[in-house]
Amino acid sequence: MRTFKILFILFTLILFSFLAYSQGETRLHLGPSFPTADFAEDNLDDVNAGFAGIGFGIGLDYIYPLTDGGLGLYTDIDIVVNPLSEDFKDDVEDEAGSSVDITFPTYILAPISAGLDYTLDANETVSIFGRAGVNFSFLKWTNFV
Repeated sequence: MRTFKILFILFTLILFSFLAYSQGETRLHLGPSFPTADFAEDNLDDVNAGFAGIGFGIGLDYIYPLTDGGLGLYTDIDIVVNPLSEDFKDDVEDEAGSSVDITFPTYILAPISAGLDYTLDANETVSIFGRAGVNFSFLKWTNFV
């Protein structure tokens, strides 16, 4: 919980610093996180299974315009949290029995990306964008007891 408070304060400070002296555009985004492929698999017999359940993500991106034509630089930082799937937890608890107290881990992913952004404004309400850049992802598993 302490880590969450620190990250929340960090996001808030970054957001307000961008808004105060910004020449570009800052966006805050949040929503559900749906695991896919092996990350979402919850079969105990699958050695590649990630056992991840539905989680949430929050992020902040900043676009600094280079030209009036839509080309710019972007940077993006996100925090994505996925607990273990309920089916996996139920299977483990059934195998372990009711006398065992289990604390399940949570996946915490922090991707940081930067690169070029191109935004084409079709009209006042519709725009299309594309990005090319690099991404560094940091994965943390909370304690499994």
